[in-house]
Amino acid sequence: MTSEFLPGVSFRPVRLGTEPHTIGAQLAFGHGDAPLEIVVVRLGAPPSKQQLKSWWKHRKAARPAPLLLVALAQEAASVCGPTGEEPPIYTDLDVAVLAALCREALDQPDRHAALRALRDALPAALSPVIGIRNEGLLATHELQAGARLRPDWDRVWRVKTVRGGCSAPRSGSGPTCASCPANRRLPS
Repeated sequence: MTSEFLPGVSFRPVRLGTEPHTIGAQLAFGHGDAPLEIVVVRLGAPPSKQQLKSWWKHRKAARPAPLLLVALAQEAASVCGPTGEEPPIYTDLDVAVLAALCREALDQPDRHAALRALRDALPAALSPVIGIRNEGLLATHELQAGARLRPDWDRVWRVKTVRGGCSAPRSGSGPTCASCPANRRLPS
């Protein structure tokens, strides 16, 4: 069974307690001993943080495998895990960005590498400019507010497209690509 959230990844059904809206939950495994587990559940509305933690603890039990619980609701995602007595919870994540992070973690050779990838990437997924680590500095503000005002913006965007970046059509002041999460996060 595959998921539209992570096409090409093999999933199997899993239950998260007795609640009826978790019946469609799906489970994917990473690589190695006690591999990373990613559980994906689709919901009509975003779950509470307490509910995410409850589902995470129910599935995690006392197993050594790290667990990332992904709750997809409308256009946003919430995540709980992957480790800890009180696992971190991230809400209002972009679904496409989270799918890329999950795929990267699942492709790691073992749970340790997957945890390293998630440790760095999950907090960064909340950043308005994903992949930029100098939060709060002038450069971040310039990327968000001033880059599109540059006279060479159109030329730079064309070069990015030709060199293997996003090939989506453009309109007005920037990209219109729905499959390029970093571009959707930049203000237009």
